[in-house]
Amino acid sequence: MAKEEKGELVDQSILLGAVLAVSLLIFQSYLSQPVKPLDWFQIESLICFAIAFPGLALWFLVYHLTSKGKHLTFETNKKLSLPLLSSFAFIFIVLFSSIAAITGIGLSFWRLSPIAGGVFLLMSAFCLVEFFLVG
Repeated sequence: MAKEEKGELVDQSILLGAVLAVSLLIFQSYLSQPVKPLDWFQIESLICFAIAFPGLALWFLVYHLTSKGKHLTFETNKKLSLPLLSSFAFIFIVLFSSIAAITGIGLSFWRLSPIAGGVFLLMSAFCLVEFFLVG
């Protein structure tokens, strides 16, 4: 029998994967609505998702490749292999994308109920501080 490989769930994969999935679901619901003018909350939420999707897609690509033992590099004309992104820039992009996605999700909650949107954004801010700074 073949030996089973066990995958490891890291904290970032759970958090960022969930944020990406929920953002895509809300974005899809906006796309499937009948054609009508969007309200302010929907427009701002779509702008947040437009900011968040490229960074979260980059995170997903890097996470997938590193889990396979591969690394992204960019080769210049001088045949000098440079890392695609420094770790600081990558962390900044992922953090900024996560904040944008959570803001987009919060605005779509806020559209339905301002109290629910406010509670979601407040709790998300506390969780992000705990996750990225403390833990």
